[in-house]
Amino acid sequence: MRTSIIPDFTCSRVRENVANAVPSSHRPLSDESGYTFRMRSRVRENVAAMILPGFWRGLLLALLLGSTAHAQPGVREIHAPLTITNPGSYKLVRNISHGVTPVVVAANDVTIDLNGFRLGSAGFFPPYGPAILQQPGFRNLTIRNGSLFSADSHGLQAPGRGTVVESVNVSGCPRTAILAGDDARIVGAVIMSNAVSVSAAIVQAGAGSQLEQLVMIGNTITTGAVVSVGPSSILRDVALHNNQITGASGQGIRAGAGTILERITVQGHQAPAGSFTGIQSLGGDGLTLASVAVFSNTAQQIAYGIDLAGGANVRGVLSGRNTSTSANPGIGILTRGPARLTAVLATRNTGNEGVGWRAEAGGRGVAVIGAANSHFGFHAISGAALDACLAATNGWRGFNLAANNRVENSLAADNGEEGGFRTTGNGNVIAENHAVRNARGFVINGSQNLAHGNSASANTSANYVVGGGNNVGAISIKPGYLFNSTNPWTNFDL
Repeated sequence: MRTSIIPDFTCSRVRENVANAVPSSHRPLSDESGYTFRMRSRVRENVAAMILPGFWRGLLLALLLGSTAHAQPGVREIHAPLTITNPGSYKLVRNISHGVTPVVVAANDVTIDLNGFRLGSAGFFPPYGPAILQQPGFRNLTIRNGSLFSADSHGLQAPGRGTVVESVNVSGCPRTAILAGDDARIVGAVIMSNAVSVSAAIVQAGAGSQLEQLVMIGNTITTGAVVSVGPSSILRDVALHNNQITGASGQGIRAGAGTILERITVQGHQAPAGSFTGIQSLGGDGLTLASVAVFSNTAQQIAYGIDLAGGANVRGVLSGRNTSTSANPGIGILTRGPARLTAVLATRNTGNEGVGWRAEAGGRGVAVIGAANSHFGFHAISGAALDACLAATNGWRGFNLAANNRVENSLAADNGEEGGFRTTGNGNVIAENHAVRNARGFVINGSQNLAHGNSASANTSANYVVGGGNNVGAISIKPGYLFNSTNPWTNFDL
């Protein structure tokens, strides 16, 4: 509670006179309601007018009246810094900048309408607190329609469950711009020009949260994520543009298991001294990506467009121009578990291993294109299954297969010096594919690989190169238009 600079005996005498002048049947039950409140405000205004003119009178009135969140029934006005201890609706009526924390929420079920104004913490003597701070143990805080800033802390720190943020801009924060607990909902926010100097996230929400129509642009963070959400969350219509990681590593979006990402863009990020991943799962299965574009991101160390730790469903996704500027990988999509990719384009990824899709442990791809990457269109380490895929104009190899992978009904065209399809390990199956205009068509190294029903033509140095210990169907060399073969295992050298 603020201390009035009007002598207490003056206010007491005035209150006593007013009370005596009003019939007892009309007197309010509470000293804070109705007639008494209006009379108290008028008396304070008159006292201020008598003792201070001009600017100082306005300042005194703000101190005397602003901390009382009371206006019309149902909505209480915020004129000055305030601690909210009762549920209900509150509304800002002017810009407020305060040296500590302008608004502290210590109640459940509070709605604050910023009413188009700016609320923030700043001043001459740091440290400052968040623009809005929800005390631990409370829930269901709603903030809408305005701007938040802090010179030394968060824009909004609301760790409780059920936080809602609607149509709010947050800028100028050196810590997490929006920090929300589980079941948060952030809609229509613009987060820009924050410089987060700790290892955290610029926007962070807990499990079961929903982020929609969110724009993140021109922010910097030392290490951590631009956006981080807990398991079973939903992100839709989210755009991340031109944010920067200044430390060792960072991510555009870091998502917990079971999260759904739809209509997402992660573009133009830089990590000039470290590594960057556009979208990274935090482990577990069930991640879904649909209509997602991750492109034109650059890192001095490792650059991954999408890094999926567990099972995932990926459909209608572009990951391209993810670039490592040093001797490190630049990979469009990295899957470490049994992900399923459908209708995906991974292109122009560059590094000392520039790869469209690297499948490390299982994974199934249908109608996936790996094109114009500096090294491989596809690098299947173990257990991947690729069907109806295209590898084109990659610098080294179209399909690079280590062990126990299967590729069928696919095309490798115009790939570089090491071939369209190449096995480097054992137990791979290459069936019913075509290789055209590569340096070499099929290069079968390792042992116990099976190649059958394939065709190759117009490859520069050789259509087939087969090492010992492999199982390769008979190769029919330029059989002509009258050939007749009933052997289903035949490979064709055209």
